[in-house]
Amino acid sequence: MALSNTEYNAILREYEALQAARQQLLRARKAELNRVLPGYRALEQEIADRAMARYRAAVGGDKEALTGLKAELEELEKQKSALLCTAGYPDDFLAPPYHCEHCKDTGFADGEKCRCFRQKMIARLSRQGRLAASIREENFKHFSLDYYSDERKVPGLNMSERAYMEQLVLAQCKAYLRNFDKRKGNLLFTGKPGLGKTFLSHCIAGELLSRGKTVVYLSAEELFSLLAATQWRQRAESDEEKIRAREEREFREYIYGCDFLIIDDLGTEFGNAFTASAFFTLLNERLITKRGTLISTNLDPKQLKAQYTERSTSRILGEYDILPFYGSDIRAKKRKQ
Repeated sequence: MALSNTEYNAILREYEALQAARQQLLRARKAELNRVLPGYRALEQEIADRAMARYRAAVGGDKEALTGLKAELEELEKQKSALLCTAGYPDDFLAPPYHCEHCKDTGFADGEKCRCFRQKMIARLSRQGRLAASIREENFKHFSLDYYSDERKVPGLNMSERAYMEQLVLAQCKAYLRNFDKRKGNLLFTGKPGLGKTFLSHCIAGELLSRGKTVVYLSAEELFSLLAATQWRQRAESDEEKIRAREEREFREYIYGCDFLIIDDLGTEFGNAFTASAFFTLLNERLITKRGTLISTNLDPKQLKAQYTERSTSRILGEYDILPFYGSDIRAKKRKQ
């Protein structure tokens, strides 16, 4: 689960490539303006000269000259905007948008790693790499209700499986996303394997990622392995073990601090007394800090109580919106098609 120096440097190179591409685009656009707009080159030179004069005035402490040069620069910038507008160029022609406006494609903002940088690290440390491939196909656009029966009723409800999935499960997930920034609640998907729990988890993850949210997607096995490894490496002695311990602690912080955490297939992992305690701490901390969590499991509430501590199950069953899934195995249906 550790991020190697090679992987870290690869992320830095991604940002360097973004910055280089933007600079190349700007140079090409300025060259076009110099070629087709009479007077543009002279105006740019005058702006550069005034900017240099302003810098010298600032260094020399000449406040009167500084004020006058500021006004001149503002007027020249207005003339440049008017020149581009008259020629039919958009306002942002010389200010193309960044991939991340927060860090201006540097990866860092306010002296810290930007959330886009953290998301790239998460992608290399977790299932996120596989998630990126999955959400291209497993998204709301491709979520089909045709796999759910129009005839079979949901136990205890006078609704077909299809109507239930559409009007309750799918509708509640979309409402959750609409209100995500106002109310970071939590979701629990329960039901037998093959009913669409992981697919819908991917749908939600993809939507949040498209909004620039940090999302960590882990299987329960991966999560518990990480929690166990973090404990074991507290006793690290070799330099290599210490490096891995530091990186795993950093990733653990991402799990605690990401905007949205998805724990898939809860109940399939191997745990012990320590991981049980660490799992409760994670659940509790994310509740306290109001960070959204989605858990999917093949276990029903009774089975959850039997497998996990009372403290953990009370948090899950008491603080999560429980969405049971009904139907027949969709994977089996797809294999027959």
